Amino acid sequence: MKPFYTKGPGTMQRAACMKNQFLDERNLKSLRIFCAVAEAGGFSAAEKTLAMSKASISRHINDVEAVLGVKLCERGPSGFKLTLAGITTLQQARNALNSLARIRAEVDNVRGVLSGNIQVGIVEHIYSEEFDLPNILREFAEQAPNMTPNIHVMPFSQLNLALRERRLDVAIRGMYGADNYFNFHPFLRSTKGCMSSRAGRRRRICL
Repeated sequence: MKPFYTKGPGTMQRAACMKNQFLDERNLKSLRIFCAVAEAGGFSAAEKTLAMSKASISRHINDVEAVLGVKLCERGPSGFKLTLAGITTLQQARNALNSLARIRAEVDNVRGVLSGNIQVGIVEHIYSEEFDLPNILREFAEQAPNMTPNIHVMPFSQLNLALRERRLDVAIRGMYGADNYFNFHPFLRSTKGCMSSRAGRRRRICL
């Protein structure tokens, strides 16, 4: 077993490079914590979400780094930033955790029961009389009581990215041009009026 060293802020951390060392079920919690920290944008922001201290969060991140033999993120006075290895680990961890979460949902699907979590993204400023989100969620709960919708509000560009990275299962947004990467399904038709001036005359435009 050959040791290697990674340089930390002001210290030299020693880790053991073990042959055939892989992530296993014992690392699942640490991977979930790493994903939460990355999505929150840092340790401080993740403290409240995880209800954990920075020391505990750091310990879990260090455990994953020790197994993989890489540094996942830079943290210090300059702020929090994922390394290239951290970005790759985040993507793969999300895929793995999502696959685990879908086991129960897939089994229930065989039984004809809808269950599990569904990640729903909505674009900013979408709320209107036609899009009554509280009422929609109530109807959803009645039709699929074993499903838990998690709502994420984000800008249009981030919504597309989250769909491509499979952080979202469904996105509710306008259809601006064709995009063969996604499957589009009509959800609602919204009409909004505004006034414009043209050659000294006013006219109403429906959007």
